[in-house]
Amino acid sequence: MSTTVSPSVVGIDPGIKGGLGFISIETGKVIHTCDIPIVQHTKAKKLVNASAVAELFREYNVTHAIIEDVNTMPGQGIASSGTFMKAVGTLFGVAAGHGAVILWVRPTQWKKHYGLPGKDKEPARAMAIDLFPEAAGDMKFKKDADKAEGLLLARYALTVRMNCLLKLLPPSSGATVDAL
Repeated sequence: MSTTVSPSVVGIDPGIKGGLGFISIETGKVIHTCDIPIVQHTKAKKLVNASAVAELFREYNVTHAIIEDVNTMPGQGIASSGTFMKAVGTLFGVAAGHGAVILWVRPTQWKKHYGLPGKDKEPARAMAIDLFPEAAGDMKFKKDADKAEGLLLARYALTVRMNCLLKLLPPSSGATVDAL
């Protein structure tokens, strides 16, 4: 991994099987994409590796983070819901602790912007490959759809949400901006 000093925005598709997409604010180019780092907490339970996520934020100079504003899913068990929401909270905590400006966006909002259907992630992966051919190798398989969504979220932040925010909120503020 190469270190960059150019400020970046990270798109966060949260969850234990989620993805991160880092895009340069100055160039709009992909800097990095990856699965959310996890650690094995117990034999059966995994957690977000907060220190590894924080290291990525430092390495890629994250000044802004956009987090998909999700809820638990109907029919999801209590333990699964707890693990999922703990992952969302951990990712939010890392972004806030890093001092990033935080944006929240509902899945329906950003997917509507791209003309993507509901819950099927495959069209998002295909779109991300088209928009970011330099990162196509990181999104070869269906299992890479969360990384693709992370990149699309970061691009959404840059193209739709950031123009006014960059002028109004200094990155060091750590301010949270709710989705419109």
